[in-house]
Amino acid sequence: MSVTLQNIEETIRITETKIQLHFVVIEGREEAFFCIIAPTLMISGYGNTQKEATESFQHNVDVFIDDIATFTDQEREAFFTNLGFKKDTLLNFSKAYRDETKVLQGFTSTTVKTAEVEIIS
Repeated sequence: MSVTLQNIEETIRITETKIQLHFVVIEGREEAFFCIIAPTLMISGYGNTQKEATESFQHNVDVFIDDIATFTDQEREAFFTNLGFKKDTLLNFSKAYRDETKVLQGFTSTTVKTAEVEIIS
């Protein structure tokens, strides 16, 4: 058995006419409730059903977008930097990125974790 990790790039792209988010979402059940969480953006949604959780999550994403749309460029940059994103020259933000020497950057010691997999046959 082998474990394959996908390289997922979480990004935020902001233009004069739109805000585009690309982020990891975790869905599951928390006791009696369904929940959807976007840990990078600290957005979540909960409900008694999967549909309610999805609607709650969508509402919270809409609120997030409405809030960041009101920020100045400086406020937006500070906000996303505090979430761990790195700004590029096009006013886009990336969580993890490769530098000019292709070394993966953008992680801190609190976001890098190790995992041990034991297979018993």
